[in-house]
Amino acid sequence: IIDPLLFCLPFKDSTPPKISDVRIYPFNENSLVNFSTNPVTISVAGSGNECRLNSKDTIKVSGRIVFGIQAYDYSNDTGSRDGIFSIQLFVDTSCYFSQKFERFAFAETRYANSELDYPQVIHNGQRIMRSYIAPNNKLSMYDRKNSNGVVDFTDTKSHKIRYILKDVFGNTSTLTFWVRSHLPAPVGSSHNK
Repeated sequence: IIDPLLFCLPFKDSTPPKISDVRIYPFNENSLVNFSTNPVTISVAGSGNECRLNSKDTIKVSGRIVFGIQAYDYSNDTGSRDGIFSIQLFVDTSCYFSQKFERFAFAETRYANSELDYPQVIHNGQRIMRSYIAPNNKLSMYDRKNSNGVVDFTDTKSHKIRYILKDVFGNTSTLTFWVRSHLPAPVGSSHNK
């Protein structure tokens, strides 16, 4: 499967992708988001370069963390809701995840399913795409020069998180927010229960 918009079809689009939600996942039992082992979903407002989280609270993270995003692209001509062409995730100045949806082989379908947070689809109708390459995921659309998307927060500093999403026409939406890292809670503490 190849994105047909790559073939210069007579189609106009100047609308940037719309980001609706970000989800932050503790990656293992020693990881925390806002002092909990449960993922946190935060809605997003704005568009283009003015995307922002609807929460003003600082997100606190510790340990190995994975980020996810729900976004769509809307065209000028049809108003249809389509997928995103490319996603990049930066933490501070390093790119931790990058993918382009240029082409896709039917044989890769089972790998694509590992990117979508399927329980969120079932329970809330949200289609969160995890910015994470699972072990043995052989999808060809990932830039594998970067990490697998897991970010290890082990200090006590603030970190800048930036998502850059583009459609096939180059229209771009950028979401920037900050997380505050803290040292891991001691094993057996009330935070891990």
